[in-house]
Amino acid sequence: MNSIKPDPNNSSDASARKGENLARANEPSNEQESWLRTVLQNASDMITVIEPDRTIRYVSSAVERIPDYRPEQLIGTSAFDYVHPDYIEHLADSFAEALEKPAVLPPIEFRLRTTNGSWRHVEVRGTNLLDDPAIKGIVTTTRDVTKRSEERLGAQYNRFPIPTFFWQRVQDECELVDFNQAADRITLGELSSSPGIRDSEWYSDSPHILGMLRRCFSEGTTTQDEIPWRMVTTGEDKHFAITFAYVPPDLVI
Repeated sequence: MNSIKPDPNNSSDASARKGENLARANEPSNEQESWLRTVLQNASDMITVIEPDRTIRYVSSAVERIPDYRPEQLIGTSAFDYVHPDYIEHLADSFAEALEKPAVLPPIEFRLRTTNGSWRHVEVRGTNLLDDPAIKGIVTTTRDVTKRSEERLGAQYNRFPIPTFFWQRVQDECELVDFNQAADRITLGELSSSPGIRDSEWYSDSPHILGMLRRCFSEGTTTQDEIPWRMVTTGEDKHFAITFAYVPPDLVI
């Protein structure tokens, strides 16, 4: 049986060949797929594909650097399982909005739980690609902004009129890493000459306050009390309302 050969002069045959060539050109090659996979796995931002029901379908290897999970630990779980309770409602509203708008949404900041139970400040941007047959999900990029958040907080409290101290966890103790101008004034400049002082030394005569600080760290909560206090630098007797507030991942103010 003779096979029918395409006629190069036939316009319909030429169009068919052109369509086949374009289709092959648009198909991703193994080399292109390998390149894309390498880019995704080495991106500093965490890339996630989330189903409409909030299930994580894909997560890049940056998850091992930001919240410190392995990808297989998160795939199949709800993305909201790792969000701090204070942000759930706002994030749920934003996610519902993302499902309705096939567009890039404004960045959102919230706190994300790590494997050891601490919290990181992250910034997330989302894009609705539900209509893309290759994705069929919400694609998010997540960036760790903890340092930026802490610096912004420090700048805010530096102008605060109430003495404010910044303690950072160092093994089993806490180290004074910063303080505002009001704290420097009330201690008559002693803090400026005592960088890195440990909590056990600063509160050596006040075990109750030391316990409040460490409990704030261990429980990740806010502790407060009103107590009499004798100024180390002047010997004056004062009465202070003291509050310790936990700031993830390793600060207490």
